[in-house]
Amino acid sequence: MEIICKIRRSWDNINFSQQEDLIVKEYLLDKNKGIDFLNQEISPILNSREFEVKFASVFTHQKPLITRIDDSHGGNKRCELGDLLVVFSFMDRNGQPILNRAFISQAKKRRSIDNKCQKYLYDCDLGFRMPKNIYSKSKTCQDPKRFWPKYFCHRAKSLKYILLLSPTNVFVINTPWDLQIGLCWELCLYFFILGYDGLRFSRKPYRTCGWSSIVWDLVSIVAQEITGKKKYGAIPRGNHISLIVNYFNKFRNYENYRIEYEGEGIPTLFIFIKDNEILL
Repeated sequence: MEIICKIRRSWDNINFSQQEDLIVKEYLLDKNKGIDFLNQEISPILNSREFEVKFASVFTHQKPLITRIDDSHGGNKRCELGDLLVVFSFMDRNGQPILNRAFISQAKKRRSIDNKCQKYLYDCDLGFRMPKNIYSKSKTCQDPKRFWPKYFCHRAKSLKYILLLSPTNVFVINTPWDLQIGLCWELCLYFFILGYDGLRFSRKPYRTCGWSSIVWDLVSIVAQEITGKKKYGAIPRGNHISLIVNYFNKFRNYENYRIEYEGEGIPTLFIFIKDNEILL
């Protein structure tokens, strides 16, 4: 119960009069709020001799503009892929991923969606086309087409809407939007950490054009920006998350938890848990 209450308090003092992207930016980057608050208040509770926990954040200024490939619904064909990617990685003592989960979300300030392209993209479409500057550097699939999880339960775990009403009213709604099924932010994040939410993606960027490819494409962008290695093949296969962990230095160094850059990618919340006893 203490953890859930503290997660809710991570939204305290966030300015909800701003646009959605600025609310997300403040949550990811500002001192004593959002991710910084989670590191100060939640990580010490979860840390033990066996486990180390760290929250980290990346804010990007250019979100990928994708193209819908499904013509069965109207609306625009091009829209942003999402506003916030949430990634969980359970790692061995050397920082190598053992299990990964994630969900992609769109942020909304009202209980309605004006952008039909984004709604159809999450609720109806089978997939979409990645922009060339992303798929051409992908380590998983250099075809522009990417495909969402096809089963309803998997889509509900992987595609979500974050409803930003006030510091005490932040809700995570599962796709499809019209069903309005979801949880408050604090319960969603708590269950996500416990493994009950978010959809699993591959431990390494194996070749695929599905969910694992989508998440790895987005994680790879961050790794490329952090390392400066933006050419295809410059980052050793499977080292993307480890490079991000190394960038944020030691798990218990909570002062080093954020990065902001002008390039492309979805703003991302990382939750890293390292098992100090397991070695792959």
